[in-house]
Amino acid sequence: MFSRLSYAFAGGLPYRSGVIFLAAFAALAGGVFAAAGSLAERLEAFSPPVGGAVVRMGTPGAYETATTGVVPGGVPPEQVVYEIGSITKLFTALLLAQAVVEERVRLDTTVAEILGSDFDFADERVGRIRLVELATHTSGLPRLPENLADAADPADPYNGYDSTRLRAFLAIHQMKEPEEAGAYPVAYSNLGPGLLGYLLGHMEENTFEAVLRERILRPLGLHDTHFSVPEAAAARVVPPFSGVEEVRPWNFDSLAGCGALRSTVADLTRFAEALLAPEASPFAEAIRLLFEPRAPLGGGHMGLGIFLESIHGEQRAFHDGGTGGYSASLILTPATRHATIVLANQAGGFATRVSTGLLAPDADGDPAPVSSAADPALSLAAYEGEYRLSADALFLIRAHEDRLYLRLTGQMALPVRPLGGHRFENADVGAVIEFATGESGDVERLTLHQSGRSLPAPRIRQTPRYDLLLPEGAAEAYAGRYELAAGMVFDVRAVRRQLIVQLTGQPAIPVLAAGGDRFEYDVVVAAIEFQRGEDGAVSGLVLHQNNQEMPARRIE
Repeated sequence: MFSRLSYAFAGGLPYRSGVIFLAAFAALAGGVFAAAGSLAERLEAFSPPVGGAVVRMGTPGAYETATTGVVPGGVPPEQVVYEIGSITKLFTALLLAQAVVEERVRLDTTVAEILGSDFDFADERVGRIRLVELATHTSGLPRLPENLADAADPADPYNGYDSTRLRAFLAIHQMKEPEEAGAYPVAYSNLGPGLLGYLLGHMEENTFEAVLRERILRPLGLHDTHFSVPEAAAARVVPPFSGVEEVRPWNFDSLAGCGALRSTVADLTRFAEALLAPEASPFAEAIRLLFEPRAPLGGGHMGLGIFLESIHGEQRAFHDGGTGGYSASLILTPATRHATIVLANQAGGFATRVSTGLLAPDADGDPAPVSSAADPALSLAAYEGEYRLSADALFLIRAHEDRLYLRLTGQMALPVRPLGGHRFENADVGAVIEFATGESGDVERLTLHQSGRSLPAPRIRQTPRYDLLLPEGAAEAYAGRYELAAGMVFDVRAVRRQLIVQLTGQPAIPVLAAGGDRFEYDVVVAAIEFQRGEDGAVSGLVLHQNNQEMPARRIE
C-alpha cells in the first residue's frame, strides 16, 4: 500500500535540481533570503507548523548556529538528535570508497561476486550490477523493492524488511531495459544504496551497522551518530512530525544503507569538515573518490553518493534526507570550505526549503537570460508537451485559458508569463523557462534557468497526458479526510484548482487528474479513485497500488 512506500526520495524529490523550480513556492521570490542580517534574522521567514529546526552555516571557526520553530530547551541546539534519512547514503558511499582504497573491493565488483556462486538469479543482469552503480543510482533497479510492502508497518515502512526478503527480491527480480542503449541514467533509488550497505557488511561477514561504525564513524569521532539512539542520548531526541501530526520514528533493517542514521548538527559539522578538507581526515583518498563526477544529471553530475552542481560558476555538493517525521539537508562548497546543515523534526522537505532559501542568490545577481530569438508568435498550445529533465523529473506543460502552466514531477502546477521570444517566467520562484525550436519550427526542448543553473530538458511528447487544472470549483468537492486504517488518514486539500494529498506520516503530494474521479501520482506507481454516493457527493476513495485496492471512507 502507498503508506508502505512512503518518502522514497531525498528531500522530497530525487535531487535538488529537480526540487528547485517549484518546491519553495514564493519563499524564494526575489532572493529575499540572501539579504543582509544574521542567520537568526533570516530564519524568521521559516517556521514549521509543529517542531523546529537547527541550522548551521559557515566555515571552521566561523559558524553561525540558529534555530527556527520549537527546539527543546536545556539541550544545546547542536546536540539535538534527528533522523537524517538519505544523508546516510553519503556515509554508505564513503564506506565503499574506503574499502576500494584499502583494496578490499573494487568499484566494479558485482553483486554476484559478493553474494557468491551459489546464489541464483532469475535475471543474471541483477548479479552483474556493479557497486559503483548502486552508489550512483545508475543500477537500473527500482526505487524500492516490490516486496517491501510484504513486511512493512505502514507507519515504519522499512522496519522488518530483513535480509531474507532482500535476497528473495534479488533472486526473482527482472530488470527493465534502459530507455536508451547503453548504461542506465541516474534514477534515484533507495534500494540501490540500501543494497550497497547490505553487501558491504555481508562481504565482511558482519552487519552494515557494525562495519560503518568501526570503519567510518569512530575514526571520524562521530560519537553522536547512531542507528539506534543509546539510552544516554534518548532525552536529546525530538519527536517526529508530519504537518501538525506526531508520527513514529523510522527503523531500518537490511536497507539501512539508504537512510537509517540519526545524528546531530555537531556531528554533521565534523563530517562536513572531513569532506571539505580531506587532507586532514583519515579518508583523504576515499573522499576524493566521492567528488569525482560519474554520471550526468540535469545540469550537474552524480558523484559517488553525492550530487554535484555549479551555481553561478561555484561548485557545490549536496545531499538531502527525509523520513516520516524528519528532514535534513547538507550543502558543501569545496572552494570556500563552506557548509550549510539543516536538521528538522518536520517532514515534507522542510529542511531543504530552509537551506535552499538561505542560499538563494539576490535577484539582481540572477538576471533572466537574454535570448536573441525573435518572437515566433507561436500559440501557447505549441509549447505544450512533456519535457524530460532527468530519469526522475518531467515537466508537464499545458495551456489553460490564456495562460501557460508548468508542472515538475511531484510538484504543483504554476503559471508562467511570456517575456517575449520563447521565454516565460514565474517571478515567485525566480525561474525563467526558455524554449528552443528546430529546423521545422516545432518546439524541441526547453531550458530551466534558475538560481545560477541552466538545466536542459528535451521534449519527449507533444501532447501531455494530463490536464494540470480542474474546472473551476471542481477540486473542492474532493477536499476532506479519508480514513484508510486506524491512525492512517488521507488529507485531501484543494489548492489553486489542484489536489494535494497527504497520508499520515508522509509528505503532501499533488496528484494529477486522470479523468473522471481518478487521480494519479507521478512519484510512485499509485492512484486514488474517489467514490460517490447515491446523492452524487464524494463519500470515500480507493487507493490503487501494488495490485491492491484499498478503500478509505470519508470522515470529514
